[in-house]
Formats: sequence, C-alpha cells, structure tokens
Amino acid sequence: MLEATLQRLAARVPGLVGRLRGAAEFSALVASNDIRQVQAGAYVLAMSLAGGQARAATGAFVQEVEEGLSVILTQRAEDPLGGTGRDWIITQRDAVIAALAGWVPTGAPGPMRLKRGQMLNVARGLLVYQLDLAVASQLRIDPR
Repeated sequence: MLEATLQRLAARVPGLVGRLRGAAEFSALVASNDIRQVQAGAYVLAMSLAGGQARAATGAFVQEVEEGLSVILTQRAEDPLGGTGRDWIITQRDAVIAALAGWVPTGAPGPMRLKRGQMLNVARGLLVYQLDLAVASQLRIDPR
C-alpha cells in the first residue's frame, strides 16, 4: 500500500512531484536534528495496524483490521508565525486529502479515509504537519 500511495500522490499532487520521500529519509532527517536540511516536501510512512472486532466464521478466525499511514508535510517558514510556509502546507494538505480520501488501494476491501490532521511543529522556522489516513481490512485465518 505504501508504494501505491507514493505513486498516487506523485500523479495527483503537482506540488509534491519530486518532493515525496519515505521512512528512511524521514528517519535520517530526524536523526540529523538539523532543520537547515528540511525542504518543502512530504514523507509517507506506514504507521499503524489496529485490530477490531473478531469472530469465528465456519472454522475460520475473522477479525476487522485497520491499516494506517501518515503523510508528513514539511516546509521552512518564511517568518516566525508561519507566513507563506503555512499557506504551502495548507495547500498540500488539501491536495493530499483529495488524492487519498475515498481511494481504494489495490487489494484493499474498502476506501482510504482521513482520520486526522495536526500541526506538529511551528518552531525555529520549521513547519511540520501530519495527516493520518487508514484503510479498513480483514484478517481471515484458518486456525486448524
């Protein structure tokens, strides 16, 4: 699902073309603790797997599952209050939501949905906004 999400964003969000990165790049950025390295862009990370209702069905174990991912938008701020950096974040946030909410990734039984979005950082000239999205799925296991 992660690779398909990166491809969909590249195809549908012009402002992120050439600016999409994965978990390894995000990890390296965080480890460096150097905001001078931050560029406008997005990091797509597989973030969660949550089990829901479980039941037995004709000898099989069936459980609802939700698989989540996060899109983390980053931008350097032009001024201490966010300025044009904030405008870029909002524009990209809306474009990412439009590209992913309602989309059914290959192999998923249902559409991706928006769970939440929140600004994580507005300090030291750095803006970081996190969008969390999820797709419902299902485990079907024959315990025999």
